[in-house]
Amino acid sequence: MILGLILLFLVPGEALWRTLRKKPVRPRTTRYRLTIARALALLLGLVVVSHAEHVTAAALGIGTHLESGGYIGLVISLCLVGGLTLSTMLAKPKIQGGDRRQAADIFPENFQELTLFLVMTPLIGFAWELLYRGYLLWWLTPLVGLPIAIFCSGLAYGLAHGWKNFRESFPSIVAAFLFAIGYALTSSLWWLIIIHIALPIIGYLAARRIAATQDEATMV
Repeated sequence: MILGLILLFLVPGEALWRTLRKKPVRPRTTRYRLTIARALALLLGLVVVSHAEHVTAAALGIGTHLESGGYIGLVISLCLVGGLTLSTMLAKPKIQGGDRRQAADIFPENFQELTLFLVMTPLIGFAWELLYRGYLLWWLTPLVGLPIAIFCSGLAYGLAHGWKNFRESFPSIVAAFLFAIGYALTSSLWWLIIIHIALPIIGYLAARRIAATQDEATMV
């Protein structure tokens, strides 16, 4: 119960407080390390809860035996990731004024940052899916029913990214709802974990291409 309340209220509340106060953005290395530490701490809490409540891996969506929905999800994830990767590498980057500045706020720009980024990305891709989809739906569904469980987990996860503005933050909440529905339909997190890990890496590759194109344009 404590872990569920932390995920539903404490994590989103802290993120909202931090972003709405509009404090100076922390250095990327600091943000990466804090994110890694938070994910590990929450995963440790989940291990303790799972041991105490005798929760199986399958009940949390990470069982090794997949049903048909799980295999369909894997096919969808591989097609999506492959298509996005291919389009990112082949399409000509569209340069917009704020693209490089926005990428600089998120993606690594030196070797140390890249190392932390490559540690953080698979960790949070696994952790957030397991915590906000696997665990929260397992915990909330018997209490409030599946539709409300999906709504609560999606809203909490979306707000756990903070709130910048409607244009940037609302799609994050919608995506969280879609991921929760996807898990409810397939009973498997593996395909969602693949997507969650791949999207930031594809975003980094796209940011690097945009940066290279802008550098070439300024040299002409």
